Amino acid sequence: MKRGLLRLCMVLSMSIITSALWAQAAPKLLVFGNSAIEGSKIFTFSADANPAWGRALDSIWIHVPLVKAVDSLACSPVTNGPYTDKFVLIYRGSCEFGAKALEAQNNGAIGVIIVNNVAGAPVGMGPGAVGAQVVIPVLMISQSDGNAINDAINNGVSVDISLTGFGFGYNDDIGFIENEQSVSQAAVMPLHQLVSSNGDPAKYELLNAAIVGNFGINTPTNVELRETITWTPQGGSPSVVHRDTAFVSSFTDTFTLIFSNDGYQPHPTGLGTYNTDYELVSAAIDENPADNEISTSMMVSDSIFSKGNYNFATGAPVSTIGYRFASTAIPEFIWGPLYTIAVDSYAARKAQYVISLDGVELFTPSSSTEVFLLGWTDVNADGIMQSGEAQLEGVGSYSYGSNDSSGKPYTVDLLTVSNSTVVLESGKDYWLVVGTATGQFLGCDGGKNYFPRSLAQINRTPSVQEWYNPIFGGIIGDFLSVSTEATMFGFAHPYDIDSVGFLGQRGLVPAVPLIMSQNKVTSTSIEHIPSNFASSAVYPNPATDRINVEIKLKKQADVVHYKIYSTFGQLIQSETSYNVKSENHEMNTAQLASGPYYMVIVADGKVQVEKLTIAK
Repeated sequence: MKRGLLRLCMVLSMSIITSALWAQAAPKLLVFGNSAIEGSKIFTFSADANPAWGRALDSIWIHVPLVKAVDSLACSPVTNGPYTDKFVLIYRGSCEFGAKALEAQNNGAIGVIIVNNVAGAPVGMGPGAVGAQVVIPVLMISQSDGNAINDAINNGVSVDISLTGFGFGYNDDIGFIENEQSVSQAAVMPLHQLVSSNGDPAKYELLNAAIVGNFGINTPTNVELRETITWTPQGGSPSVVHRDTAFVSSFTDTFTLIFSNDGYQPHPTGLGTYNTDYELVSAAIDENPADNEISTSMMVSDSIFSKGNYNFATGAPVSTIGYRFASTAIPEFIWGPLYTIAVDSYAARKAQYVISLDGVELFTPSSSTEVFLLGWTDVNADGIMQSGEAQLEGVGSYSYGSNDSSGKPYTVDLLTVSNSTVVLESGKDYWLVVGTATGQFLGCDGGKNYFPRSLAQINRTPSVQEWYNPIFGGIIGDFLSVSTEATMFGFAHPYDIDSVGFLGQRGLVPAVPLIMSQNKVTSTSIEHIPSNFASSAVYPNPATDRINVEIKLKKQADVVHYKIYSTFGQLIQSETSYNVKSENHEMNTAQLASGPYYMVIVADGKVQVEKLTIAK
């Protein structure tokens, strides 16, 4: 999984893009062959990696032949390979990216396209031991795109590509920028939140909006953004449910936001998928129509709410890149998506996340990750989440075993601090955050982008503030216990898109889905998550200098954590026991000030919460 650094000057505030940066501001890869593969493709490239390697997209490549590698993985030496003056299609796996590219380069290739070997968006590529010797462009495309191209070549189709950092030099050329069209409120939404009686919240509307680029020399006129929304029920046939057209008479800027004030409220009656197809047309005949169509989709599930894409085959979020703060002054942070609830009385059951480690493959045994669910009501309507406006609603914890590895998805149960079901309220935003430790990268969906949607919402009439992934540099206790603010991703005021560093917002979507109940919860005493706890108790309570935590488990736990939290969610004290079925664990509380606390007991990932009072 690719890793990146959040830099305050670049990500947490909007920076200006100057004309000198346009050379790689909107890179494009176009594939030509047959109807099954033609069009613009999403890709990553090595010169955009950290560290950068290979050739930058500082030129224009027009209709260059694309051939398959003699060895599909390009990990074995090739003599006189048919690569001269061609791009080479190579599959990921078995050897380093730099080694693959160098092998092709040494045989005359002028560029390499690597096919990802796992589903989802293409990822970043490290140079490996020999990447510094590579002087040709190195790209990666998705597994699905690569397989289709590979099949076409196998069937005798002549395939060629065009590549540029910005524009192909045509007179008339407008186009979409990959991942810069409006998406839905979430990539996956629960059916019960989309019922016709949900009040039609503006944040649920499907919008006709996209950031469009003028890659040609002439000023485009009479530009139309056409939207077609299709609903496909699970196991059924697609049908068109909405069409809309947004119009601008002309635009002289390099990039512009085109949007409509009319949105579409999705009200499905079952599971399925909404597909939104966008098309660009203008008064002039576009000399490069390959980038004039683009699509996005939203899945309707029975219980999953996910900002990032979700792999239903594996039951896990899609995570292709990890981020942490670049500054060593911020070693820990909390970050996660903001979910808007329209229909109340459903429970927040579980959360999932992905964390990758810096330089090691396995988590330290008995270490843990905490997940917190905060309810937010914007009391002063300023669009900024402040500590006094957010309340801790639920908590979950995962304790790592000796074989738990970096970069894989983990699931935690969510419970209130009083050890009951978390029941969600309508009209409220919920911030689902993961607490990271020093050196940890939080997994994100690098193929998702909520920036264009938020920008369109704030420019519409009436204007809507739609934030998506707040972040706070510090631990949860710091955020809740002092007067502070989270940094919001999104817009509070309209902006001129040509003056905003929008390209730096791609992929800043934490892969942290919320798994809800399928049915309404009429009482917090029903639909409890199955627990390994037969009983638990904390005594004396109130306590002074010492407490006893007595637990009885249904089956032995390899690791049990005893954690004392303040009512603000700050971890005060933690102790660990091993191979526990039943025990009375004594803890020294002499250093604790008088007041209320929570004792959180985590046994092999299952959580039990007990209230604790210190009285001195």
